[in-house]
Amino acid sequence: MRKLILVFLITVLPLVTVRSQFSAKAGLNLAIGELSSSLADISTEPLLGFNAGVYADLKIAGPLYLNTGIVYSQKGVKYESNIIGTSLTSEADMLVEYIEIPINARFRFDIGKPYITVYGGPFVAFGVNGVFKYRNSDNEDAEIDFGSEDGEMNKTDIGMNAGFGVGFSSIELSVNYNMGFDNTWNLDDELLFYRNRVLSFNVAFKF
Repeated sequence: MRKLILVFLITVLPLVTVRSQFSAKAGLNLAIGELSSSLADISTEPLLGFNAGVYADLKIAGPLYLNTGIVYSQKGVKYESNIIGTSLTSEADMLVEYIEIPINARFRFDIGKPYITVYGGPFVAFGVNGVFKYRNSDNEDAEIDFGSEDGEMNKTDIGMNAGFGVGFSSIELSVNYNMGFDNTWNLDDELLFYRNRVLSFNVAFKF
């Protein structure tokens, strides 16, 4: 999968740059990541964040477009954990920031002046920053280390996203669901498991 995405970036993106309709998009993220551990009882809530980026649409044929871009996106989860067999509890926001490249097949259907669109495809995301922000203790915020060693978070996350939207001239409103494939922590899944899940609400301006 990673090699296929790299080939795509090298061979197709230059063509997209020349022949595309561009847009700037931003919106609200509801980060609802999956978090679990065999060592603790964990309850989670959505974590608010935001996303912003630039996109390009290359018309392929009829209603079909190739849609790609570069996006900054905040992911993570709000959680409360209790270490099993103890009274130790922790409440924190786990915030992970990514630069993401989606590669979508996008269909656009005109219904008069407005249009509707549906899209979906893979993405590759690169972690640029991460932090645990504790809410119920005097603990200082803890930075997340990216890498391949035990206990570090994978810098690269690959997954799928899908969405739909409604457009009016140069403005488009859309809803997107984004999900990673794998545990992002370099630990046994039972010890600590986290997988990205994000629901986002966006507005795009075409230029």
